[in-house]
Amino acid sequence: MSMKRTLIFCLVLMHAFSLMAQIKPVGNCNAEDVYIFSKGDTVRINCDTVYAMTNFRYHAYETMRLTLVKNKDLLFSTITELKSAYEKRLEQQRNEYLTLKCLYDSLDAKSTVYIKSIDGNIKTSLNRIQSANSGIDSTRQLLKETKDILKSDINRQLGGKLLWCAGGVVIGLGISVAVFFIAGH
Repeated sequence: MSMKRTLIFCLVLMHAFSLMAQIKPVGNCNAEDVYIFSKGDTVRINCDTVYAMTNFRYHAYETMRLTLVKNKDLLFSTITELKSAYEKRLEQQRNEYLTLKCLYDSLDAKSTVYIKSIDGNIKTSLNRIQSANSGIDSTRQLLKETKDILKSDINRQLGGKLLWCAGGVVIGLGISVAVFFIAGH
């Protein structure tokens, strides 16, 4: 039993040593340091920033870096041009912002005047509608009074005509009776 434990202990220990051999620490963080790792390697990074590149990208990057290091004027003019373009773009955006702000303020002022004008027109229209409603109500009242007056006049005239009619019938009968008596006697 002891031999089995010793053998298992040795196997575990060998496996642990093989794992430790695959871990590659990166502790030196200079800008020019280049480390090459193979597929399956475990890396422990002790730097703030690390760039991982393929072989092709690394050679393109290194070629550009060496060109810029050899010709510092190229780097300086590129940075100066970049800064100038950046400042020019900031100035364009500032001018565009000021133009947009002026347009917005103008639109806001015109909108406010237009809204006040519409509000005044609505108030005037409401006053006119209320005045028209009052006029319609007074016209309805006058029509009702006129209708009542016409009814009473019609009734009065009808009564007068009926009296004249009755009077005419009575006089006609009286004359007929008188003629009948005069002629019959």
